[in-house]
Amino acid sequence: MSQNNPAPIIPNSTYDKDDEIDLLGLLRALLKTWKVWLVALIVVSCIFGTVKAIQTLATTPEIAYSKPIRLTFPNVHLQKFPSGAKFVHSDIIAPAIAQQVFERNNLSSYGLKVSDFQGGLSATPYSPSYPLIIERYNRRLSDKRLTAENIADLQKQMNEEIAQVTAGEVLISWRLDKHVVPRDVAEKVLADLPALWAEKAIKEKGVLEIQAHLTTAKSLNLALIKEEELLIAGDILTDKINLLRGNINELSQFEGSQTIADPKTGMRLNDLNNALDDLSNYDIASVLASIRIQGLSNFPELSKYYYTDKLNRLNIKLKGLEYEASSVRDSYRQPNTSAGLGADGNTNNQMLAPQLNSDILDKLASLSGDLEREKYNQQLNQRWLSLTRQISTVKSTIAETEQLLAAIKHPTNANPGAIEALAQAKARLPGILNQLTEYFDVSERIASQMRTELVGIKDELFVPVSNSVLENKASISIKELLITWIALMFLTSVVVIPTCMMRNALKAKSLQQTNL
Repeated sequence: MSQNNPAPIIPNSTYDKDDEIDLLGLLRALLKTWKVWLVALIVVSCIFGTVKAIQTLATTPEIAYSKPIRLTFPNVHLQKFPSGAKFVHSDIIAPAIAQQVFERNNLSSYGLKVSDFQGGLSATPYSPSYPLIIERYNRRLSDKRLTAENIADLQKQMNEEIAQVTAGEVLISWRLDKHVVPRDVAEKVLADLPALWAEKAIKEKGVLEIQAHLTTAKSLNLALIKEEELLIAGDILTDKINLLRGNINELSQFEGSQTIADPKTGMRLNDLNNALDDLSNYDIASVLASIRIQGLSNFPELSKYYYTDKLNRLNIKLKGLEYEASSVRDSYRQPNTSAGLGADGNTNNQMLAPQLNSDILDKLASLSGDLEREKYNQQLNQRWLSLTRQISTVKSTIAETEQLLAAIKHPTNANPGAIEALAQAKARLPGILNQLTEYFDVSERIASQMRTELVGIKDELFVPVSNSVLENKASISIKELLITWIALMFLTSVVVIPTCMMRNALKAKSLQQTNL
């Protein structure tokens, strides 16, 4: 039985020389191009250097002049002037101010236009440590292990720290990219800008005038109070004392106000508040105590109608407050309640967005909804607490009015001492009015003294941090230049070497054919 076995495969021991890659020949062909390659590199380098030199000579280098100033007016950290007007950094380089500075320094003689000048100006919060703060918090916020609460806390800390270090200083900059202005002219321009801004703000806008809306002693109608029924006169005195407390509260909002003393009496705001407590709790209370408890009145019917009407109005007010408090409480209890909180809710994020990397911004964005809801709920809670306090005050006033009305309806005029009590109260009333008038005058004198001491006699809004300007010239980037040159050398090599090899190969083939 025969078996068909496949024929053995005989390996081919020889190669097709036409398909063989001659590495040695390729290397020789490559080496033959070195002269042309070197010449090409030198020529391209010379052309590149010449072009860059022409560009540098033909283009005016960009120069930025800067001058830091320190703001000196009170409450600068609140971004408000003493008058209560809002301070905005861009006001320092406002178009009207820039126009006057442009004309004052004759900048048109340097080929500048007003629009060019205004476009190159900027005024920003300044602190030498600002970049370091951003870098430090960038590193901390990039930690993947941070929770949402940790990120929110860090963002809050960063915003507070940046606001604190940049609150009192401003960097005024002037960028020149197409024109050349002498350094001394730039120094004068950057000195004139804040000086002119301060002059206009003080003289035309009155920003250093402390705008405290005070109630004066002229609000006291002395004749009315003296002639009015004593019980009603007591209510008028209570209202006027509350107005004077409003004066104290308004003046207390200004930084450093607690150290200002009345030049006549030496009283400070805290002293005035304590003296007012004594006047209300002892002097006025002792005068009115006996007639309130006994319901004494020279005109009982008038007093009865007055307090009945007052009681009705208080009850109506109480119902309104209770309804509003109930609505606020219901809104607070809604689990998905949210509201637009205004543009300031994201102000800091927008300002810092260019400084933070995308991962951190994604984390912060994921928190925005929860943070807005939390902020809104806090506002509702604060409103509810405020309404609760108002309701408590109204209820207390209603209780006092009801007791007083009951005493008026059942007076003890038959008491032999009733007439004497009314006479004594009437006799002490002028002294109380004189004292209250003096306290109103004290609050006005303290406000006047504040305008002098807090704002200052020099009427300054700023002082320069440095007498010279900072100069920053845009220089050629060596790194960028080197990268561009290397790229050109590579492209030149890619083009020249294969081209030269092909040319040499064609020459060799042509020569070989000629010899045959």
